[in-house]
Amino acid sequence: MAESGDPLAFFVCFEKTLQLSVVRESEYAKLLPSHLNERAKRVFAALSYEQCLDYSFVKSLIIASFRASAALTWTNFGPSGDLVPKIKNVCGKTN
Repeated sequence: MAESGDPLAFFVCFEKTLQLSVVRESEYAKLLPSHLNERAKRVFAALSYEQCLDYSFVKSLIIASFRASAALTWTNFGPSGDLVPKIKNVCGKTN
């Protein structure tokens, strides 16, 4: 997964590649970590051993972590975000 990659596109491609290679779904969780970017690896590393065995659970948490980050960025930097007026003040822009 690229650092700025779309997690949904990553998982679709990852799963399709494994299916084309005739890898059993029970093996997906074992193959996933080496393909994750640093951010997704932090999510994976925070899970217990038992949680890491559940591919669907790991996948959902990684996707959720990227969505939460995107929502926070939009909240802070979107058209009415809290940081936009502060940045304009610092830059001396009034509109």
